[in-house]
Amino acid sequence: MKGSVIRRMYAGFALIILMFAVSTFLAVRSMEQIHVNFASVTNTSLPLVSLSNDTNVALLSADKLFKDYLTTQSFERMDKIHTQFIESQAHYDQTLLQLEQASGNNPELAERIEQVKQLKQRYFSEADEAMGNYRSMFESQAQVQLSTRQFQRLHSELSAGMKESVDKQDNIAVKIMSKSYFVKLADA
Repeated sequence: MKGSVIRRMYAGFALIILMFAVSTFLAVRSMEQIHVNFASVTNTSLPLVSLSNDTNVALLSADKLFKDYLTTQSFERMDKIHTQFIESQAHYDQTLLQLEQASGNNPELAERIEQVKQLKQRYFSEADEAMGNYRSMFESQAQVQLSTRQFQRLHSELSAGMKESVDKQDNIAVKIMSKSYFVKLADA
């Protein structure tokens, strides 16, 4: 009996050592898989996230310039902002191209980038049209203000000239009619 108990202890101990070796082997394999996955994330995913972030920042920069353009009232500032907007658009195009190249082996991302490119084209064309319309509106307003000032100047010159002409008249009927005319003109 002694021999069989000792054998059983050795067999149990050997089984424990075998199970420990198998679990160690499985743990090492799992760690290798984790390192491979981590390398994949580091080499593939992080650059894509970084480029995606850069693309987003470039779009936000262009959008800020667009909004600045729509709030300015200076033609010189409009020209400066429009130039910066075009540069920002070029920067956005460049970062989007880099993102597209980095995600070339991922068909799902390529499809989404194609959708982003279509939206980008629409956004920038709409923004350019809105900027042109905004500038045209201010040019029209400037023309209206110039015409209004010119009308007011001519109106005052005409009134003064007519008053002088009426004062030079000897006919009393002309003076009485002109008085009612100037009263009505002042009311208008």
